[in-house]
Amino acid sequence: MNVYLQRNVIDVARDVSGDQIVFNGATYQCVSKTAWDAIDGWDAVLCVLITEPAAC
Repeated sequence: MNVYLQRNVIDVARDVSGDQIVFNGATYQCVSKTAWDAIDGWDAVLCVLITEPAAC
């Protein structure tokens, strides 16, 4: 999933676990970040699903 944010996000790097995002009950790990700050003030963040939403 690609997420576009105006916040500082830490992606996965050596010896760093990175941020996680919860969306619709599922948890995603921020894997890589492309800084577009100089262009439009947003960052593109690639996230992967690490936990499914809980069943009701």
